[in-house]
Amino acid sequence: MHASGPDLDSRLARGVAWTVAAKWSVQVLSWGSMLVLARLLSPSDFGLVGMASVYLGLVSMVSEFGLSSAVLNLQTLSQWQIRQLNTFSLLLGVAAFLVSLAASVPLSRFFQTPHLAPVLALMSLSFIFAGLRTVPGGLLQRQMRFKELSLLEAAQALSQVLCSLSLAALGFGYWAIAVGNVVSSAVWAALTMLLAPQSFSKPDYASTRPALVFGSHMLVSRIAWYLHSNADFVIAGRLFGQGPLGAYTVAWNLASMPVEKITNIVTRVTPSAFAAVQKENAQVQRYFLGISEVLAFVTFPASFGLALVAPDLVPLALGPQWGAAVLPLQLLACAASIRSISTLYAQVLAAVGATRFVMTNSLFALIVMPSAFWIGSRWGLPGIACAWIVAHPIATTPILLYTLRRIDLPLRQYAAAIAPPFLGSVTMATAVVLLDGAGSFSLPAAVRLSLDVAAGGAVYFLFFLLLFRDRARRYARLLQSFKAG
Repeated sequence: MHASGPDLDSRLARGVAWTVAAKWSVQVLSWGSMLVLARLLSPSDFGLVGMASVYLGLVSMVSEFGLSSAVLNLQTLSQWQIRQLNTFSLLLGVAAFLVSLAASVPLSRFFQTPHLAPVLALMSLSFIFAGLRTVPGGLLQRQMRFKELSLLEAAQALSQVLCSLSLAALGFGYWAIAVGNVVSSAVWAALTMLLAPQSFSKPDYASTRPALVFGSHMLVSRIAWYLHSNADFVIAGRLFGQGPLGAYTVAWNLASMPVEKITNIVTRVTPSAFAAVQKENAQVQRYFLGISEVLAFVTFPASFGLALVAPDLVPLALGPQWGAAVLPLQLLACAASIRSISTLYAQVLAAVGATRFVMTNSLFALIVMPSAFWIGSRWGLPGIACAWIVAHPIATTPILLYTLRRIDLPLRQYAAAIAPPFLGSVTMATAVVLLDGAGSFSLPAAVRLSLDVAAGGAVYFLFFLLLFRDRARRYARLLQSFKAG
């Protein structure tokens, strides 16, 4: 895979189009099934599976060991090495299953929930299925088979929904969710192996060492990310209790929703692009700049706009009892705009083989972010939310500068790519504030919210049409290519 230029552009466009279709189909399916399950099951059923999921989520991160990313980015791996990694991945999955099996009883005693042990034991089977699909999944992404990957995701979600709903209707309680998770994982593994079949070879450390070192760096990075990105919830819950934590959680989910829906779609396909052009520095620069610009163009106004309308949106959508979530939501929405473009740094460095720096920077963030949350907690939930605005740029500046240096991209050129969306968003925010000050503040909240959204969107697009018409045309052509894909 060394395609670049128009052919790779076309593949990426098709990949984004397929990913959009799959993501939204799965989202609609998940929302619908959740509403039905909520009526068939009790909160305690969801809580029991939730306890298991917290532990299993962390262990699954360890069991995957970054091997999928290694297969994607280390494109000189031979078939013999890939077969060895496939064996190693399966052994890791079996080991994770056995560890979870042994830990199920102690964990159930810790949570004082006897039924947790058998649920953990059953759901741990997913580790074996994950071990079977990790390497074939990495190969599918390496080959840019985004259509198949999207259909896999849809099939996995459909099997989970059908199994869980059927068992819940038959009265199986929390087992409906647990079995649904295992069945969907088995379906996912079976279809992945069918699309990218791989045999097994006896692992040899000397020949697989580069991939294992690569994977270990990615593993440490992901664990550090998992810990520091959840530290704010731990601190908020520990210091302020269940109610304020609930308000902060809702604020975080609302702030992250528009950004994550967009970035998850784009960053699903971008690792394959960076891996495909990893030896062509000019192409790495082009894709990094272009994707950063597009992400900024979409996520900056969405984040700024959410911060602006939060005082009206929260009481209208959630009710007046969620007033404590307004200010944290506004701060977290502003921080989300920064997070949206920083996701690409690690992807670029993984493609060019600089995973050690990714790991080091993740450990640096693990020190900076929890410290900032703890200091910010002196000012309550808004202080913790504000820590994202202050500390996240500090934590990501080293990796940004290193990324630019590795691909020989001047900082001013990167700043020039994201400056127009930032300036347009500031202009949009100014216009909305002036509109509210001119009298719309006295209108009903629903009317004011509609006016702010319409006016903000109009000002943002008018800003680009008047001052950056070439970029506006380029974005329009890009949207057409997605539709064509």
